[in-house]
Amino acid sequence: MKKLFLLLITLGLFACADNKSNGSKSSTPEQTLENDQTMSHDSDHSEEEMKAEKGVSQDDIDPNQTDFGANFKEKDVKSNAEMLALYKDMKVGDTLSIQYEAEINSVCQKKGCWVRLKLDDQDESFIKFKDYAFFLPKDAEGRKAVVQGKAYVKEVSVDDLKHFAEDAGKTEEEIAKISEPELTYAFMADGVKLEPKS
Repeated sequence: MKKLFLLLITLGLFACADNKSNGSKSSTPEQTLENDQTMSHDSDHSEEEMKAEKGVSQDDIDPNQTDFGANFKEKDVKSNAEMLALYKDMKVGDTLSIQYEAEINSVCQKKGCWVRLKLDDQDESFIKFKDYAFFLPKDAEGRKAVVQGKAYVKEVSVDDLKHFAEDAGKTEEEIAKISEPELTYAFMADGVKLEPKS
């Protein structure tokens, strides 16, 4: 009886340890950003795999939909110029919880899983969506969007830059010219409010 009791206690401890390491799939914003900063784009995932994992597909997006991800109230929304000034004061490793509005310069043409927002005529920010929980319509270019989430500065590898250029529909010549990593104004959005189609 004593051996059985000890065995049950031991199994219970292993179960607790396993739950602590694997039990919760939610992560803090900082952990999500850390994971995003160290992982590359999901180039090895097919659209079918992504749909199976997250239940998201372009087919699921209502053409008139304007709210994506977390529902949020617009509060102290920064302009693109204000956001650019904030980005210029940041360094790799800094994060900033914020909302800002800007025009969409480009959208991932494979899945709608990222967008680039215009900060000025030369600079833009690269927006990904937290946990791939939602995508934006592939035809959202030119529309304004308010994003809510975490802004940060990230160094992007040559391989990732080439992959993102391919996703954006750049030519082979343009992709071949990418030869150095670059610092990117990045953003992990948990919610987006998209300007309605005109």
